[in-house]
Amino acid sequence: FRLMPGAGGVGGVGVGAGVGGGAGVGGGAGVGVGGAVASPSSAASAWSFLRSPSARDVKGQRRTRKAFDAPLKCFSHILVMDFEWTADNKPKIERQNSGAEPAILGEIIEFPAVLVSMNKWPGQVVDSFQRYVRPLRQPTLSKFIKDLTAITQEQVDAGDHLPLVLSAFDTWLRVHGLSVDVDDASCCVATWGDVDVMTVLRKDLARHNVPLPPLFRRWIDLKSVWTQHWKTKPTGGLEACVRSLGFDFEGRAHSGLVDSLNTSKIAIELARTGFRFVRATRGVDANGLPFGSREREEQQRDGEAARNKRPRVL
Repeated sequence: FRLMPGAGGVGGVGVGAGVGGGAGVGGGAGVGVGGAVASPSSAASAWSFLRSPSARDVKGQRRTRKAFDAPLKCFSHILVMDFEWTADNKPKIERQNSGAEPAILGEIIEFPAVLVSMNKWPGQVVDSFQRYVRPLRQPTLSKFIKDLTAITQEQVDAGDHLPLVLSAFDTWLRVHGLSVDVDDASCCVATWGDVDVMTVLRKDLARHNVPLPPLFRRWIDLKSVWTQHWKTKPTGGLEACVRSLGFDFEGRAHSGLVDSLNTSKIAIELARTGFRFVRATRGVDANGLPFGSREREEQQRDGEAARNKRPRVL
């Protein structure tokens, strides 16, 4: 334990105790315990190790919050989405021999969304959206995907291509004060896994030369949140996970809208049991490449290799 010199504050009263410096009241001079008198200059030098807090002290390092920071604000709305897309159950070699390109598997054929208001604790479904989508490069559905989803060839033939469906989706969002063209801090897309946005939507839009809209540049993977919050991985598929929480799985599985509605039950249960939806779990960089993806890592390696090949300027 060390007693430091005391000094009076300017325009106020200062009280301190110290060895040799003693106790001081007002004015900056103190009367020492041992009879010595501490000068204002010696008192000031004794505290010279102190400094005003910097912006770094207040903000902290990246991803670090200080105790006196305001709590992060929860999203007011979550858009739960579960796309259905073209697929088959043929081995890769069989597809290649038939002339089908693996890249065109994964075109969206159902575009659903369920809007959940988190302002009404623990969450409440307020509206839903659904459109069937006509694939661009492989318009004929496989028997496998028709049996899996119950989506018919007639439904996709009557649908619009993805850009027009995206426009209709934006019109629906604007009724609720949202838009695909705005990365709204109050709203975030939520999916059961990363593949819906990170792979299927992103690549399907690229086929139409449409960039990923700001609304979809970040999203919440509810599988990841499940593991984080309940300390166990979800197993058995979406239907099994919904039932494990004590809910009925309503409707036919692998219908995009049905899956989205049932996934919203998981999101609401997470909130009810204490999870706060305050940030996305995944997103894309300025080039539209997902963080942590193989594509992004390869691009970074290629860029680094190109920089190393540049001749040095002497």
